[in-house]
Amino acid sequence: MKKNQHGFTLAELLVVIAIVGILAAISIPIFTAQRKKAVIAANQANVRAAKAAAVAMLYGSKESLERYENQPQKQYRYYRYNVKEGKIVCQAEGENAHIEYAQGSGTKKVNDLGQEYRKTAMEAKTPCTDILVYIGNPAANPYANTSPLQTAPFYEGNEVGGTSQNPFGPKPGFGAK
Repeated sequence: MKKNQHGFTLAELLVVIAIVGILAAISIPIFTAQRKKAVIAANQANVRAAKAAAVAMLYGSKESLERYENQPQKQYRYYRYNVKEGKIVCQAEGENAHIEYAQGSGTKKVNDLGQEYRKTAMEAKTPCTDILVYIGNPAANPYANTSPLQTAPFYEGNEVGGTSQNPFGPKPGFGAK
Protein backbone atom coordinates (compact mmCIF):
# COMPACT_ATOMS: atom_id res chain seq x y z
CA MET A 1 0.00 0.00 0.00
CA LYS A 2 1.28 3.46 -1.00
CA LYS A 3 1.34 6.23 1.60
CA ASN A 4 -0.60 9.44 0.95
CA GLN A 5 2.10 12.03 0.47
CA HIS A 6 1.11 15.63 0.99
CA GLY A 7 3.15 18.53 -0.27
CA PHE A 8 4.22 20.30 -3.40
CA THR A 9 6.61 19.20 -6.04
CA LEU A 10 9.71 21.22 -6.80
CA ALA A 11 8.21 22.31 -10.12
CA GLU A 12 5.08 23.64 -8.43
CA LEU A 13 7.14 25.62 -5.89
CA LEU A 14 9.29 27.13 -8.66
CA VAL A 15 6.20 28.23 -10.59
CA VAL A 16 4.74 29.92 -7.50
CA ILE A 17 8.07 31.67 -6.72
CA ALA A 18 8.30 32.87 -10.35
CA ILE A 19 4.76 34.28 -10.23
CA VAL A 20 5.40 36.08 -6.94
CA GLY A 21 8.66 37.49 -8.35
CA ILE A 22 6.92 38.80 -11.48
CA LEU A 23 4.15 40.43 -9.41
CA ALA A 24 6.73 42.09 -7.16
CA ALA A 25 8.74 43.32 -10.14
CA ILE A 26 5.62 44.92 -11.60
CA SER A 27 4.14 46.39 -8.41
CA ILE A 28 7.21 47.91 -6.70
CA PRO A 29 7.87 50.56 -9.41
CA ILE A 30 4.16 51.38 -9.55
CA PHE A 31 3.99 51.94 -5.78
CA THR A 32 7.19 54.00 -5.86
CA ALA A 33 5.80 56.23 -8.61
CA GLN A 34 2.56 56.72 -6.67
CA ARG A 35 4.51 57.76 -3.58
CA LYS A 36 6.43 60.36 -5.62
CA LYS A 37 3.15 61.67 -7.06
CA ALA A 38 1.74 61.98 -3.55
CA VAL A 39 4.77 63.97 -2.36
CA ILE A 40 4.51 66.30 -5.37
CA ALA A 41 0.77 66.80 -4.78
CA ALA A 42 1.41 67.58 -1.10
CA ASN A 43 4.13 70.08 -2.02
CA GLN A 44 1.90 71.76 -4.60
CA ALA A 45 -0.92 72.10 -2.06
CA ASN A 46 1.52 73.51 0.49
CA VAL A 47 2.85 76.02 -2.07
CA ARG A 48 -0.71 77.27 -2.64
CA ALA A 49 -1.25 77.56 1.12
CA ALA A 50 2.06 79.41 1.51
CA LYS A 51 1.11 81.91 -1.20
CA ALA A 52 -2.25 82.56 0.45
CA ALA A 53 -0.64 82.99 3.88
CA ALA A 54 1.97 85.43 2.52
CA VAL A 55 -0.64 87.55 0.76
CA ALA A 56 -2.79 87.53 3.89
CA MET A 57 0.24 88.57 5.95
CA LEU A 58 1.03 91.45 3.57
CA TYR A 59 -2.52 92.75 3.18
CA GLY A 60 -3.82 91.61 6.56
CA SER A 61 -2.87 94.71 8.49
CA LYS A 62 -2.62 98.37 7.64
CA GLU A 63 0.79 98.54 9.33
CA SER A 64 2.22 95.73 7.20
CA LEU A 65 0.87 97.20 3.98
CA GLU A 66 2.12 100.72 4.84
CA ARG A 67 5.57 99.36 5.67
CA TYR A 68 5.61 97.58 2.31
CA GLU A 69 4.37 100.64 0.41
CA ASN A 70 6.99 102.87 2.08
CA GLN A 71 9.83 100.42 1.51
CA PRO A 72 12.43 101.95 -0.85
CA GLN A 73 12.63 98.81 -2.97
CA LYS A 74 9.15 97.33 -2.91
CA GLN A 75 10.15 94.34 -5.04
CA TYR A 76 11.92 92.62 -2.14
CA ARG A 77 9.61 90.97 0.41
CA TYR A 78 10.26 87.41 1.54
CA TYR A 79 8.34 85.05 3.82
CA ARG A 80 9.12 81.59 5.19
CA TYR A 81 6.03 79.40 5.55
CA ASN A 82 6.28 76.44 7.92
CA VAL A 83 4.14 73.59 6.62
CA LYS A 84 3.77 71.84 9.98
CA GLU A 85 2.59 74.99 11.76
CA GLY A 86 0.60 76.13 8.73
CA LYS A 87 1.70 79.74 9.00
CA ILE A 88 4.33 82.33 8.15
CA VAL A 89 7.07 82.02 10.76
CA CYS A 90 9.42 84.81 9.63
CA GLN A 91 9.87 87.47 7.00
CA ALA A 92 12.61 89.62 5.52
CA GLU A 93 12.93 92.66 3.29
CA GLY A 94 15.60 94.11 1.09
CA GLU A 95 17.91 93.23 -1.74
CA ASN A 96 20.40 91.20 0.31
CA ALA A 97 17.82 89.61 2.60
CA HIS A 98 18.68 86.86 5.03
CA ILE A 99 15.92 84.83 6.62
CA GLU A 100 15.79 82.56 9.64
CA TYR A 101 15.92 79.01 8.33
CA ALA A 102 15.28 77.05 11.53
CA GLN A 103 14.18 78.30 14.90
CA GLY A 104 17.26 79.50 16.75
CA SER A 105 19.65 78.16 14.08
CA GLY A 106 20.59 81.46 12.46
CA THR A 107 19.88 82.98 9.08
CA LYS A 108 20.72 82.24 5.46
CA LYS A 109 20.52 84.30 2.30
CA VAL A 110 17.06 83.74 0.82
CA ASN A 111 18.35 82.63 -2.57
CA ASP A 112 20.64 80.03 -0.95
CA LEU A 113 17.76 78.76 1.14
CA GLY A 114 15.57 78.68 -1.98
CA GLN A 115 18.14 76.47 -3.71
CA GLU A 116 18.09 74.06 -0.74
CA TYR A 117 14.28 73.88 -0.79
CA ARG A 118 14.34 73.28 -4.55
CA LYS A 119 16.79 70.40 -4.10
CA THR A 120 14.58 68.83 -1.40
CA ALA A 121 11.54 69.10 -3.68
CA MET A 122 13.43 67.56 -6.62
CA GLU A 123 14.32 64.50 -4.54
CA ALA A 124 10.57 64.06 -3.83
CA LYS A 125 11.26 61.62 -0.98
CA THR A 126 9.38 63.60 1.65
CA PRO A 127 7.16 66.68 1.45
CA CYS A 128 8.87 70.02 2.00
CA THR A 129 8.80 71.27 5.58
CA ASP A 130 9.22 74.95 4.65
CA ILE A 131 8.37 77.08 1.62
CA LEU A 132 9.77 80.50 0.78
CA VAL A 133 7.47 83.09 -0.76
CA TYR A 134 8.58 86.20 -2.66
CA ILE A 135 6.14 89.06 -3.13
CA GLY A 136 7.19 91.77 -5.50
CA ASN A 137 5.73 94.95 -6.88
CA PRO A 138 5.65 94.73 -10.69
CA ALA A 139 5.61 98.52 -11.03
CA ALA A 140 8.83 98.85 -9.02
CA ASN A 141 10.43 95.74 -10.49
CA PRO A 142 12.92 96.24 -13.33
CA TYR A 143 12.12 92.67 -14.41
CA ALA A 144 8.41 93.39 -14.86
CA ASN A 145 7.90 90.25 -16.96
CA THR A 146 8.30 88.12 -13.83
CA SER A 147 5.51 87.07 -11.52
CA PRO A 148 5.04 89.29 -8.45
CA LEU A 149 4.33 86.17 -6.35
CA GLN A 150 6.85 83.33 -6.45
CA THR A 151 7.82 80.41 -4.26
CA ALA A 152 10.72 78.10 -3.57
CA PRO A 153 10.23 75.40 -4.50
CA PHE A 154 7.98 76.07 -7.47
CA TYR A 155 6.43 73.68 -9.95
CA GLU A 156 6.04 73.75 -13.71
CA GLY A 157 3.31 71.16 -14.10
CA ASN A 158 4.42 68.23 -11.97
CA GLU A 159 8.14 69.00 -12.24
CA VAL A 160 10.18 71.22 -9.96
CA GLY A 161 10.99 74.39 -11.89
CA GLY A 162 14.09 76.50 -11.89
CA THR A 163 16.66 74.68 -13.99
CA SER A 164 17.46 77.75 -16.08
CA GLN A 165 16.56 80.53 -13.68
CA ASN A 166 16.74 81.45 -10.05
CA PRO A 167 14.28 79.13 -8.28
CA PHE A 168 13.25 82.00 -6.09
CA GLY A 169 12.69 85.66 -6.91
CA PRO A 170 12.73 87.34 -10.30
CA LYS A 171 15.72 86.51 -12.52
CA PRO A 172 19.18 84.99 -12.04
CA GLY A 173 21.33 87.28 -9.96
CA PHE A 174 18.50 89.68 -9.16
CA GLY A 175 18.72 90.33 -5.42
CA ALA A 176 21.46 87.74 -4.97
CA LYS A 177 24.49 89.94 -4.48
